[in-house]
Amino acid sequence: MLVIITAGELSLPANAELMLSAAQNTSKSCNSSGADLYIVTPVSRFKLKEDLVRIAVSIRWDCVTKWILVYDTERQHDLEPLFSESPKVTEIFFHAEEGANFGNMQRNRGIDKVMQGLVYFLDDDNLMHAHFWDILPDITLGHITTFDEVRMEDNPPRVLEGGTVAVGCIDTAMYVIDRALFGETRWHQNDVAADGMFVEQIFGNHSDKHVYIPGVAAYHNGLVIPERRL
Repeated sequence: MLVIITAGELSLPANAELMLSAAQNTSKSCNSSGADLYIVTPVSRFKLKEDLVRIAVSIRWDCVTKWILVYDTERQHDLEPLFSESPKVTEIFFHAEEGANFGNMQRNRGIDKVMQGLVYFLDDDNLMHAHFWDILPDITLGHITTFDEVRMEDNPPRVLEGGTVAVGCIDTAMYVIDRALFGETRWHQNDVAADGMFVEQIFGNHSDKHVYIPGVAAYHNGLVIPERRL
């Protein structure tokens, strides 16, 4: 089930603590390890404020420490804080240099705001998958955790499995990583394959820390084809 908020209800994100998705109906606790979870979203492609609200509704707020939104002021104009009254949202306005690939420098700026805990990258054209919250108790500090992604834009929908950590085999939404494992690794500024390169480099340094949880827990471009989303 997906809750849709209309443009007239854009003030709702100020009460982000109350915006729990339908995925909250689970017998598992949020995170058995007690680790903080940070969601980093680069905002450079969205067209409507309603899109960010729809993303917000897909987040289970009692499981999240902070949602970090990094707006690309090079591509997006007339921006203003949308969640300024929410203690669980940090909004950053960042001017990436012209020519930088969509979102990569914004993700790096978001990383700099996280000192410790688990980090998940959620694009501005995507939604949290309900099953993500089910597997969250099994995602722990000290690990690179990967899982599967469903691509609803394909007909029929296709599942990309997350067992192989390599460029071309894994997508942005398919992993959660302990911030402590990042080291100096950051997203490449001008490479469309930066999502795979980023996690592959961390995996190369910490291959013994990889945990694969089979099963779909992520969308690919979840906002693109809402009528076919599970």
